[in-house]
Amino acid sequence: IGSHRVKWVELQNSGKLTLTAFSMVPIKKERGEEGIVAAVREAAARSGATSRTVRTALSGQSVIARYILVPKMSREELLSHVEVESDKYIPFNLKDVVLDCHILAEKEGGKMQALVVAAKKETIHHRLALLKAAGLEPELLDVDTFAIVNAFERVLEEKSPSQTHALVDIGARATNVSILLRTVSLFSRDIPIGGNDFTLATSEKMGLEIDRAEV
Repeated sequence: IGSHRVKWVELQNSGKLTLTAFSMVPIKKERGEEGIVAAVREAAARSGATSRTVRTALSGQSVIARYILVPKMSREELLSHVEVESDKYIPFNLKDVVLDCHILAEKEGGKMQALVVAAKKETIHHRLALLKAAGLEPELLDVDTFAIVNAFERVLEEKSPSQTHALVDIGARATNVSILLRTVSLFSRDIPIGGNDFTLATSEKMGLEIDRAEV
């Protein structure tokens, strides 16, 4: 669910992923949340998908990802450490977020690199409510950045000639950039420039109406 469109994809996994349904529907923003729910319903209907159990992801300022370097420890110890030192890593009150951690790699000197992700509970509950209002059953809620990384890892050839990869996801309002070493995430950043900015610049430069510049 983006800021401009809802994208629906259905995949069948029989050893190799196969695309079985796809649709993309614009959101009628003037209708507010009702417009989002309607777009989700229409995307599901247009796609012809049979499943009503869905997986989706969050992005934006309500989701924070931090890469940290800490002494080597277990995942449980890492989570406790982040909770105790939350002021260092998360610009939200700990009671207002869902927090998770992932160990990325071991480093020299008894250190390790880890990823800390926090998402506001309010944003999570809002997204789940929208999906349920559209008649869907949410199964998994991810973060956009890492959902793309996971998808890339799933389809990456084992003998890729490149060790370093840049994944660039351009949305209507923002662009996300992820840098990977093989399949390990080293860096991710949301940049507040997206397709809308390109359309506006084209419109102003060429003297076109916004709808024409979009095309």
